[in-house]
Amino acid sequence: MNIAKTLVGKATDAGKMKKPYLQLGEKQEGGGVKSTGRHTVKIVSEKTARDNDPITQQPREVLQLIVEENGVEKIWNIPIKDKEGNLHYLIAKVAEVEVGDVVELEMKRHGLKNYIDFVKAGEKNKETINYDEDSQETIGGTKSPETDSDLEGSIGEIPF
Repeated sequence: MNIAKTLVGKATDAGKMKKPYLQLGEKQEGGGVKSTGRHTVKIVSEKTARDNDPITQQPREVLQLIVEENGVEKIWNIPIKDKEGNLHYLIAKVAEVEVGDVVELEMKRHGLKNYIDFVKAGEKNKETINYDEDSQETIGGTKSPETDSDLEGSIGEIPF
């Protein structure tokens, strides 16, 4: 597919290619989610955006991080609120680091539930068990590029 490769190259050079999503887990055919292993990423930028909840398909606010893994920029969406309407545990972890910091991410299992182990690179893992009720949310949010929109400046409008 020479024409397709040429088009992808031109679109990438022009900045017209959507960044891939960071995949911390993969859905299994028989159900469940399998970890893709440890990912070392550099946080490039952050903003608020919208996507769709994977369970309810309702729009929700997310913290959208652009991260760099092995020289490739990727999108990582983290829901701002958990199922109970509280601040998502990963938002509290992300607040501990700055743009430009390198972090290690890995999806792990705790009983029947998955969670994301989030450690600043170079620090010892304290193995704090924080997990989300919904394993789908723990793999980095949903892929709904048609509903992504910048919410910059409206962070004060998110009620808790």
